[in-house]
Amino acid sequence: MRFFVLYVLMTLTMLFPSVIHGQGRTLNILYTGGVNGELEPCGCSPKTDFGGVARRAGYLTEREKTLSPYILIGTGNFLDKDTPQGRLKAEAMKEAIFRAHFVEKKNIGDIKVLKEIGEKMGLGISFSKKLRAGDKAKDVQKALDMARAYGVTETPTLIIAGNIMTSPHAFNHNIDAFRKNAMMILESMLK
Repeated sequence: MRFFVLYVLMTLTMLFPSVIHGQGRTLNILYTGGVNGELEPCGCSPKTDFGGVARRAGYLTEREKTLSPYILIGTGNFLDKDTPQGRLKAEAMKEAIFRAHFVEKKNIGDIKVLKEIGEKMGLGISFSKKLRAGDKAKDVQKALDMARAYGVTETPTLIIAGNIMTSPHAFNHNIDAFRKNAMMILESMLK
């Protein structure tokens, strides 16, 4: 349950191919993380100073015409620091959790199992401390509450534009049909 958001993100990356053949229309998917609720940029070097709510809002406003249409997916620093190393670590963790749950049939809701995965990946004592402290518990609970409010009962489920819900259940769990339906919905929004 703690990794609902992680499952959704993982599933989205697996379901939708990186290249879509067909019309020449483009939908930009903007992925953000690491804002940490900061209102101002972090003061890092200009090459890596992308943080802060104000900076992100300014970036989107300045480029609205060139980015449009776009979907903003913000993880709120759910996975790890938004740095190249943090993104690699988050990707490796997603793969390890996926493998543990679906291949090795482990209970990834068990903190001991997650700690074991983190140790195998060399995440160190800070990962274990954050896990036991429940640092992301509020974020996870918020995601679960939102899923409950939308009536989400399975993964993957997509909520599009806040009111259109689709899941594989409607297509007898045919992932290809689900993918086509989701793409049709997104394409209809672009017209």
